[in-house]
Amino acid sequence: MSKVNLIYTGSNGREFNLMAEDIRLRAGSFFRAKWKPDTNKKQFGVSISRWTKEPLQYEMELIFSGSVEERKQMLTSFWSSTETDILTGIPGVLTYQNAYLEGFFIESDTEPTENQRWTAHTVIFYAPVPFWVTEQKIIVNPLSDDSDGLSYKTYDGGYSYDTGYHYPGAASDVTVNTGHYTESDFRLAVYGPTSNVAITMAGTLYQVNHAVGAGEIMIIDSRQSQPIDRKCYLIGSGGTVSNIFNSRIGTLFNKLPGGEWPIVYTREYPIELTIYKRRSVPFWS
Repeated sequence: MSKVNLIYTGSNGREFNLMAEDIRLRAGSFFRAKWKPDTNKKQFGVSISRWTKEPLQYEMELIFSGSVEERKQMLTSFWSSTETDILTGIPGVLTYQNAYLEGFFIESDTEPTENQRWTAHTVIFYAPVPFWVTEQKIIVNPLSDDSDGLSYKTYDGGYSYDTGYHYPGAASDVTVNTGHYTESDFRLAVYGPTSNVAITMAGTLYQVNHAVGAGEIMIIDSRQSQPIDRKCYLIGSGGTVSNIFNSRIGTLFNKLPGGEWPIVYTREYPIELTIYKRRSVPFWS
């Protein structure tokens, strides 16, 4: 039986293992899911126009173990991180196995106990968009590159658990198998230099009329959660960020389908594609 991992990462970068000896989940389930139909009343019943989701709340009981002082420090540190998420408006991340869920700890209650070695702490995690995400990363090197990996600096900063595929310069055909049952958002990083970004994925052309210089990175991000100036932008060699949203040609943010499909482009420059595969519940372990 595989070991279960449950980690909370605050927006301040602090990480808490919720299945450790000093902090351990005693009760709670992450397999709740609910869809809501938008309906139109008919003579007999209703018709469904679309399906939507509302936020979900996950209740957990955490056991903090150790001396009284150790528990005080852990509880203070934990709640400082969760409150930082709320006050900054930046969600924390709850990682279960290889999937993560963004949200906020919005409620807590600490139960006094006569036991001198542990304290029960009940919390509620609020997920505004209740989807668990698993990331799949695909790295494609240029055809002229015989190395096995990318030597380019990345500005990812995200959560990546499934590297999936890697195409060195010796391979010309790039076929992606998402292993997923539906379409997914993506983040595409294009490493310069190149004067023309035109990449076809799953039959759709993604094109930006803007050069990418040596040491620069162009980012295309289809996620609706991204602000408009972070949908298509350029990271300069010194780390400066420029919005190039208006340089896009045609449709740039179509989601990528599930299943198997090709990536077709000149292979004159390397790319790094991250696919965000969403599920209502994490995989059963």
